[in-house]
Amino acid sequence: MASDLATADCVVFACSRFEEAREALDHVQPDVLLTNMRLHEYNGLSLVLRAADRCPSAKRFVCDPDDDPVLRRDADAFGATLLAAPTSESLLAAFAA
Repeated sequence: MASDLATADCVVFACSRFEEAREALDHVQPDVLLTNMRLHEYNGLSLVLRAADRCPSAKRFVCDPDDDPVLRRDADAFGATLLAAPTSESLLAAFAA
């Protein structure tokens, strides 16, 4: 998906660990945050909240293959859109909305 976003003229900064993403949000002002809900012992909503504080205009997306209604409500409350099993096409469509 990162390559699809780069093709769509988005600057992409990919992180493989929660700590790396958290640190990046202190130095990078993304237009879009895309995170998994479950990040080992962490939760993607922590990154959503950090992004909301540091770059409030960024669109925020959380991916959760289970499409849990409670997590969807939490994501909504934190200003993020929950995407169940997103594909590149669904992500690009959500980004364009």
